[in-house]
Amino acid sequence: MCKFYEITAAAIKKNEVKAKVELPEGVDGEDYYRYGFYEKDGAYYSIGKDGPRCVAEFTIHVLYLIKSKSNPKRIVELKGKGGYTEILDMPTDSFSSLGTFKKAVESVGPYVFEGNDTDLTRLKKKLFREEKESIEIYSLGYFKRGNFYSFANGIYSGSSWIPADEYGIVSCGDKNYFLPFDSKIYRDDDEEYVNEKKFRFIPAKKPVKAEEWMRLVRDVYGPNGIVGVCFYLASIFRDILFEIDGNFLMLFVLDSDSQESPPL
Repeated sequence: MCKFYEITAAAIKKNEVKAKVELPEGVDGEDYYRYGFYEKDGAYYSIGKDGPRCVAEFTIHVLYLIKSKSNPKRIVELKGKGGYTEILDMPTDSFSSLGTFKKAVESVGPYVFEGNDTDLTRLKKKLFREEKESIEIYSLGYFKRGNFYSFANGIYSGSSWIPADEYGIVSCGDKNYFLPFDSKIYRDDDEEYVNEKKFRFIPAKKPVKAEEWMRLVRDVYGPNGIVGVCFYLASIFRDILFEIDGNFLMLFVLDSDSQESPPL
């Protein structure tokens, strides 16, 4: 009869374990029965022989897995019981052992993990199951794989502007892209991505036609402005011009008041 109804000894034992465990009121037992721990009041707990045991007085949520052959990492959010939070990017190696994990989380605040290797493995099973994959963009401008133009604060795909969220993530089609330049992880960092942060898309208060923009540049900068606009237009089609004779001239504008000769 057990064979016919596919009742196994393991299933019976599991049900017996469930019956013996008493979880605190208001706790969803799904995490405990699936992963071996549960979350309550901003902390993780496991149940041992002596009852509930605190694993960590903070919670961690993996927002995105940044896939890369050379520098894979995870964007994680840490929340302490005191109400403080931290967003950071952790190399995937940080989850490989208890020591590296504790070093990574403790380096950004009072996030003390009191669990053992088994607790970390159980936590990883939950976190990795819920994470979303993303592709990191290392250089700004045209991104061939996604067929869009990337700025520090978003991407321009087709005729649509898609801003990045507070974590630097942009969703386009069925894929997620990570722009670290304007992410809150590095937003207040004065040493990381200094130049890239300047390459931002700022919508105009009113539409400006190309003809009006070129006239304004000419009015402000005179002949140098005309040369600058011409060089800008040539740079847009650099790949086409380069194919003509294998070179593309660099811009050099000599100040009319200067007596210095252009460098060779």
